[in-house]
Amino acid sequence: MPPDGSEPMLIATEGGGDGEYTLRYRYWLPVDSAGAICFGIGALLLGLSWRRAGGRVDRALEAIGRRLTGRWLVVLALTCGLALAGRYVEGYRQESTSAVGWFYARRVGEGEAVEPGVMKMSRLLGPAVMMRVFRSGYAWVTFPGVAVRTGEEGERLPITGWYAGSDGSINRGLAASKLTMKAAIRPAGSEGPWVEALLLRPRARHGKQPLEIPTDLVPEGPVDLLIVLTSRAAKEIDFGFNLELGAPAAPR
Repeated sequence: MPPDGSEPMLIATEGGGDGEYTLRYRYWLPVDSAGAICFGIGALLLGLSWRRAGGRVDRALEAIGRRLTGRWLVVLALTCGLALAGRYVEGYRQESTSAVGWFYARRVGEGEAVEPGVMKMSRLLGPAVMMRVFRSGYAWVTFPGVAVRTGEEGERLPITGWYAGSDGSINRGLAASKLTMKAAIRPAGSEGPWVEALLLRPRARHGKQPLEIPTDLVPEGPVDLLIVLTSRAAKEIDFGFNLELGAPAAPR
């Protein structure tokens, strides 16, 4: 709730639960600094032009327009282009180790009825690996060469992430009992059988649900990961997930 308690506030957080949370605003990110500099330069130019134009705003704007030709337009275009490119590169970097990032970097293996995209979950849009299944269909995808993290005592840690049904699918009556999600692993690069690591029936709840895929069934080294979603529902279902996969393991 806001300090005055007048209206509710919706906050999205990973792995949230009961407890006390502190929100801190991050001041002066690079984009904020760039925006402040551009605003200051614009205000300075407008002020100088306004003074020379005898206090008339229309003449000041006309004077600025006459000066913004040739090289200045090129400089402005390059500045805007670099700002947009910077935001894109930063977003790509943040997603590079996730399952969504693996799609965009073309690190995934084979798959069917699956693609990266944006999905609406709990009224919020976010990136997800989207699996669309319809009438007793299925979708699947493989992630080859996933490096497995180890704990302090050398134990193999699970692959973590989340899954969710889209708001539209849940509002249309998504029945959790008609969905089955399976995760299987095998040694990276192996042609051997897949070993089932996880089998669950996704819950028909709004928002992201935590997901942990055990990796200790493969005793050592990186793994290939298979995700399969099977549906017995009569309606089309939009289902999404994302996993923290890290950087791809080096070929052995």
